[in-house]
Amino acid sequence: IRLKGYFPFSMVRNSNQAKLAKINFFMLTATYLWSKLTCTMRQFLLISFILSIAAFHVARAEHAVSLSGGINLASKQYWRGVVYSNAPVVQPEISLNAGRFTLTFWGSQAVDFNYSEINIIPTYSMGDVSLTIYDYYNPVKGAYNHYLDFSDSTNRHSTELLAAWEPAQLPLKILAATFFYNDKNPLSGKPNFSTYIEAGVPFVLGAINAEISLGMTPFCGYYAASAALIQARAELSRVFLFKHGCSLPVSLSFNANPSLRTMNFLLNVGFFIE
Repeated sequence: IRLKGYFPFSMVRNSNQAKLAKINFFMLTATYLWSKLTCTMRQFLLISFILSIAAFHVARAEHAVSLSGGINLASKQYWRGVVYSNAPVVQPEISLNAGRFTLTFWGSQAVDFNYSEINIIPTYSMGDVSLTIYDYYNPVKGAYNHYLDFSDSTNRHSTELLAAWEPAQLPLKILAATFFYNDKNPLSGKPNFSTYIEAGVPFVLGAINAEISLGMTPFCGYYAASAALIQARAELSRVFLFKHGCSLPVSLSFNANPSLRTMNFLLNVGFFIE
């Protein structure tokens, strides 16, 4: 990559010229990277920035605000019993935390560019219970995609409400999630209200965290044509902690979908800063 106007900082003797050279270099680099982003990704970054600033000012009045984020590398894109990309995926994440409220921006991009996903995820926690709204945006490769397009035929958004319960006194995790926006039956056009319910049992094996979970859908919808067990999962994980709030989470899971009679392994390796 040749950036027009760039020259080595070491060749600049004057300190002011060196500062200007660095600014020029970083602006050119940022401009180049911005030009390579898709229109959808630019819109998402701008919206994320605006929402982050707004949430920051609202939350700062009552609570201390912290920012955390990182990146995860997964061997494939897998979600609730289905593999959406067999190619490895890169998943950046950034979260704004203020008291009981968390606003997360999460993305996933397959290395072969055949799958991408962008989510905005606000969460409110109340002790053992948390409520989360997921706005999923899934652009379709080769089709018209616009992040702010909410028309019936080309809308790529779908929205879900998720409630989770993880009691501190019990080794138990329970969640229930229902789509309430843009989850329609393709024949009738009526909402499916597709629902996913999962129960998991976490435990510890020495220095390794483990969890066994089952996930099902109670009726016909996005996940299956009728009530079905769609996920059986066994996972091993460990988080390696470093200085300055850095961590390296690693997990390996075996996943099966009894409804589709499919099985797969999933490996995740991340790097996060709090």
